[in-house]
Amino acid sequence: MKAEQKATLLQYLNDFLADPQTGNEGELEKFSSFDEKRIASLPALKTLISDFQSGKINLQNFKEEHEYKCREFPYWGFKGFSGQMQINQFANNIEEENKETIFRKAVQLPVTEIEAKEKIDDLAKYIAEKRSNCENPQSLPRPASVKYVLSYFWEIQDYTKWNVFYNSNVKVLDAIGLDTDTQGTEGQNYLAYLALMRELEALYQQYVKNPIKYPYWFVEHVLWKQFLNSSTRTGASLEKQRAGSGEAKATKSVVMLQVANEWLPPVIADLSDLAQNRETAWSQRNKTKPEKAFETKVRIAFTLLGYEATELGQGKGREPDGFAISHNVSDGDYAIVYDAKARERYFDVGTGDREMYEYIKRKSDELKRRRVSRSYFLVVSSEFDPNPTNLNLVKDVFRRTRIPVIMLRAVDLLFLIEEKLKDTELTHERLEQLFLETGMLTREKIVDILGIR
Repeated sequence: MKAEQKATLLQYLNDFLADPQTGNEGELEKFSSFDEKRIASLPALKTLISDFQSGKINLQNFKEEHEYKCREFPYWGFKGFSGQMQINQFANNIEEENKETIFRKAVQLPVTEIEAKEKIDDLAKYIAEKRSNCENPQSLPRPASVKYVLSYFWEIQDYTKWNVFYNSNVKVLDAIGLDTDTQGTEGQNYLAYLALMRELEALYQQYVKNPIKYPYWFVEHVLWKQFLNSSTRTGASLEKQRAGSGEAKATKSVVMLQVANEWLPPVIADLSDLAQNRETAWSQRNKTKPEKAFETKVRIAFTLLGYEATELGQGKGREPDGFAISHNVSDGDYAIVYDAKARERYFDVGTGDREMYEYIKRKSDELKRRRVSRSYFLVVSSEFDPNPTNLNLVKDVFRRTRIPVIMLRAVDLLFLIEEKLKDTELTHERLEQLFLETGMLTREKIVDILGIR
């Protein structure tokens, strides 16, 4: 670990200690109380695993019972696509008699790290072979999700030795040059991740006053907070350090390592700046005001997500800025009508609810004539006024139109693009789940709904 990386990780610790809460399902609470909820849920989860391993229940029963349990105890982010859905696909869509024996063996707690690596690699290889001989590979689990699924079950059985492989942790660490997911096989990647989590545990223990009760989980909380608060823009300087608790001895000024985001195309890289109504090289080169350039870049963003995007906006009368149609779903096309609001600070609905209502009514009627069966209305901006009045106005628009109204930060739209480009199985069916509920579509909600934690 380099000095710059260590300084940045200590900055993350300071940020966490300044407000030691963790976010889960849209709620914030003290990390210590969250950890105790995890501890309290372990006996029920361990009993279920034990019943499966002993043969008391079969794979189908285990899959069904665990789906209830991970919703009853939603403390590991497991109920989404990368977790429970993988078990469902394994149990429902793999047609082989010995699949239950294979999964039961994989879930059994490994004794050594070498055994853990072998379990992950063996199950990943088995799934890859099944996918290669399947007409619809997307109906089967993903090899890349194996290390998350198995490490989750291992942590349930022994949280002192094993830690869940969270992609959110990997993203934060990768952003400062601590590469943990390109070590070779999926099993090797997990061991590299586990070693780094132990290193971070030892580092953080040096800079807090009291012993850390649940070391892996503490590190996880620090990185999770950073993941939720970070933008997809990298290489930016931290202008000032937040007021810390005094428990961490990080340097006063920390500069993030210069790491380019290799997944985001350059054409969309200035979206966050334009969302804040700032000039960029692209807007100056094209002699376009930032607000108009932002509208164009939002249209490009939806194109990159695979939608048929049409820009309307300025000069088109009382119209939204555009709409994006998905033709790639089995139960009929759907459309996202969007408005791009470039704001230096944040977007305040104010009297804009009447404008939203008119946009939705006019455009949704037009889309119905085009045989688009479902519509959603999306506002994209730099930030949104947190005043509850704004959410109430948005809810009232939904009440009158029955069209969900969603608010999304530009940085989180970039996050979606990054995830879509990384994951070819992030389909429009899965993306549609993001637009079903009126309100703020936060980074945490995106991660939870898509199951990409």
